[in-house]
Amino acid sequence: MFLPAFLFDIFCSRVAKEFILGNTSSIDGYAKKYGEGVSEEYAEVSEALYVGAATEIMQFLSEIEAGEDSVFYLDSFAYNRLYFSNINVERKMKPLFGTILDPMKEEEYKADVTVKNFKAFVFNLRSDPGKKAPAGRYLKIQNKLCSQFILQVILLKLIFSCGTHRVSEILNIISCISQTFHRTLHLREL
Repeated sequence: MFLPAFLFDIFCSRVAKEFILGNTSSIDGYAKKYGEGVSEEYAEVSEALYVGAATEIMQFLSEIEAGEDSVFYLDSFAYNRLYFSNINVERKMKPLFGTILDPMKEEEYKADVTVKNFKAFVFNLRSDPGKKAPAGRYLKIQNKLCSQFILQVILLKLIFSCGTHRVSEILNIISCISQTFHRTLHLREL
């Protein structure tokens, strides 16, 4: 089962944003983080796809001389891909069956389509600033979504490294980590 296209777009924008704000000289580390996180829930997505899309997005931001607004454009794009299925068409966050994170039967994501969508979005955003990401709550939701993927990867690696005979101990650890994680998020929201 495959990653939904809107999640691929969000993760590509996150790879670009984290590279811009990060202190490493290689984008591969950020792409690897999302590649590994996604592969636990969906069919494996090549790190090269993340790197290719994020690199082209950053190159486009450089061409339009976005400068300090680069992060703003990346956040707004991710926000719109999460909350809107098309231009001005809100995504149903709680569909009748399943969730918006359910795997797709066919591969719908492509790096060149993501870059094309990002370019169109930026030009649209420049003409209609109402499409920008709101501050606050959205970023917490986006960070929570990305953190959950990363947490799952860490926990699965722990299970494989300790062996299956210690699964009950690991599940207790997972429960404690999960409770702490959710308490921390709740306190940040207050």
